[in-house]
Amino acid sequence: MILIAGTHNSGPGAHAKLAVVDLDSASASAPRIIDPDPRIAADSLFTGGARFSPDGKSLVYVVKDKAANLWMQPLDGSPGHQITNFTADLITGFRWSPDCKTLAVMRTHSTSDVVVLRETNEQSARSWPDRLTHSCRALKRRRGKHDAAK
Repeated sequence: MILIAGTHNSGPGAHAKLAVVDLDSASASAPRIIDPDPRIAADSLFTGGARFSPDGKSLVYVVKDKAANLWMQPLDGSPGHQITNFTADLITGFRWSPDCKTLAVMRTHSTSDVVVLRETNEQSARSWPDRLTHSCRALKRRRGKHDAAK
């Protein structure tokens, strides 16, 4: 079997589709179209993230809601189900062990901070280079007073 992944249309209303083609069939067979969970992560489709389960009866791919988790979608048309229960972070990849008894999941966490800078009336009259020079001089004066107090 071979798995083909793609989207219908583009943008916010895009719908992912999975197509499974049986390569063992003696005659050409039409691909079986599978509708994945609507939360399927785009990177699951385009970076090779959707994979067959070890028994070949399901597809496993990443879904993103509040956190990324793995979803198992049976090929027989029965409802899929979540197979991990992470509450945070992203999944960047997963692989089955050679004996097919263990699933390794690579996860990542992204942290970012925002700093808000405000100009005072004194600062707004100066250009950025002047303000930077002024700030550096003030810092040096403070360090000098601190060193002199020792």
